[in-house]
Amino acid sequence: MILETLDIKQNDIFIYSENKFDLEKNFRLINKDDLVKKVVPIHFNEVCKYINSADPKSVIVYRLLTNLPSFKTDVIKYGMMITINNESEVIHFDPVFAVKELEEYVKSNDIVNVRFRIQQIGLLSQISNFGKPNYTEVYAFDLEVIEAKWQNDRVFAELIFAFDEIDFDLTQGQNDVRKIRVEPVRTTNRFKKITVEDVKNDLIEEDVNFDADKMRKLTYLPMPGANKVSHPQKAMAKDFNKNSEIEYGKKGVAAQSNGEGKKTFASFLKNVKSDIPKQGTSVENIKNRGNVIDLFKSSQHVHQYVVAREQKHIVLKLKNE
Repeated sequence: MILETLDIKQNDIFIYSENKFDLEKNFRLINKDDLVKKVVPIHFNEVCKYINSADPKSVIVYRLLTNLPSFKTDVIKYGMMITINNESEVIHFDPVFAVKELEEYVKSNDIVNVRFRIQQIGLLSQISNFGKPNYTEVYAFDLEVIEAKWQNDRVFAELIFAFDEIDFDLTQGQNDVRKIRVEPVRTTNRFKKITVEDVKNDLIEEDVNFDADKMRKLTYLPMPGANKVSHPQKAMAKDFNKNSEIEYGKKGVAAQSNGEGKKTFASFLKNVKSDIPKQGTSVENIKNRGNVIDLFKSSQHVHQYVVAREQKHIVLKLKNE
């Protein structure tokens, strides 16, 4: 996962995760205001607080879609509920959380023929509702098997802070851990020290024959009779791109398209849905399509890349189910 605040006046931060199934060791924070920047471990609970804060921010998280009608929000242990395009749904911070979520549910309920998709979704926070942000979905595409196994969003941090001498491996200053007071979550005792190794070792594989349209995401269903706000996500994304400078002008958007200022993840998200001319570029010519980092370095092909990825649905299954 990635979370970056958009140049707020103080405590301007960047958070990333490393796809480890660990509440304490998976998440890292960098204070963008510090002259000498360093990586600080933070707890899962504090990440949740930043996700729910009203500060303008850009976020990368993961969405789990399944073919299981019984797999609902009330059984979720390793995700959190947020509002995306005026709809409450469950997101996970890393693919490993989503896979383990599903694996444990399937085993405990003796379910077979389970199929699922894991989407990487890019979000930008909008006006908050009741003190919590309402996110706009900028893009969403399915992860391939190798991506679901090896995803590590630390690479975004390494790229953005490439000119800062940051010890990403925490080989120095091990005792400089952020001192925070966190409330224990009821599912903490269920977290085992599981890393991405558990996911990549033949736990999942692709099913090319299953209909991807039969998947559903984990959304909160309101009580019958409750008013539901219609909010097309594509229109929202388009409106955000059109009015982003107005929305965040007073806050100070982190990066400018002309190359001035610091390059941040927010600028990447803003370019994803922009109307980039297509002449001279074809989707077929975009190589290494699993490597979103290459696109972050140059926004020239971002639009084409995302369109190509969104059009391909990838169904996964648990091996030896």
